[in-house]
Amino acid sequence: MARPFKPAFSHLTPAWSAQCDKVANKHTRSFVRTLASFCSCKGIEPEYVDEAALKAFEGAIRASSKKRPTQFIRDARRAWNWAVEHIPSWPQTKLE
Repeated sequence: MARPFKPAFSHLTPAWSAQCDKVANKHTRSFVRTLASFCSCKGIEPEYVDEAALKAFEGAIRASSKKRPTQFIRDARRAWNWAVEHIPSWPQTKLE
């Protein structure tokens, strides 16, 4: 059985750490960092984030004790898409 995702305790890969450092807004960065933490522990680098990765992230968030998982996932998606639009070196995959 797989270990449940614990966003507060997962370390970022160097690529994810570099990406998160580009997000200046603390609120936006917190959502991106949680997604980055999940992806880091699953071996998904920033350039490979897609709808499948977001679906897996959603499952992990719903399985965790995170309050308001639907809102949290929506906000993480918005934070990612904000970064796509505003940070030139961000991977250009928009999440629906």
